[in-house]
Amino acid sequence: MKQYGLNSAEYIKCLFIDYLLYKKENQIIGNEFMYGLKRKLVDLVVLKKNRTFAVEIKSSNDNLIRLEEQIREYKKIFDYVLIVTTEKHKNNIIEKASDDIGIYIVQDDLSIIKFRNPSIQKNKDKIELLYSVNARYLCKIGNYTYGKYNADELRSLFAKKRISYIQEILFTYLYEKYNKKFNLFISERGVNTHIEDLCILSSSFQIE
Repeated sequence: MKQYGLNSAEYIKCLFIDYLLYKKENQIIGNEFMYGLKRKLVDLVVLKKNRTFAVEIKSSNDNLIRLEEQIREYKKIFDYVLIVTTEKHKNNIIEKASDDIGIYIVQDDLSIIKFRNPSIQKNKDKIELLYSVNARYLCKIGNYTYGKYNADELRSLFAKKRISYIQEILFTYLYEKYNKKFNLFISERGVNTHIEDLCILSSSFQIE
């Protein structure tokens, strides 16, 4: 897989998954989660200790034009935000990312070092959280009849609830979305993660 090199975000994603798995922590990893009002994709989502982690990958080939916007959007939804990048972008990312963003650097020898720990995000947005959860799922947990309300109306009903409850909903939704896929990935992965393995970590059910 080395032929992909550090110019490939997918290759770096595999390296970082292996880095996380090496720690042998109780966690679930999902690939490319669609989140928020703007329906953007985060590269990886990690669930650990009832907390959500957004992981943004920036390869040597990527530009950083959208990075600050991406960070702002992640902060509205996820408990922690991590950026995984290469030496090429290290200084620029340190400059662009606030001190509460975790930064991991992939070295030229493909080892990964943690440059900075993330801090928990406390200013979540209820609507952004709710638009990260499938409308059918909200119907199920709220005991609403599907079709009685449209997706926007349904989320408006939930927006009246406390934000800690909405955060619990998102975590549980992500757990149900990725748990079986992650276990299948672990059973089939082999010694290292390959780009072809990433599709196993992608969930099939989408946001409505």
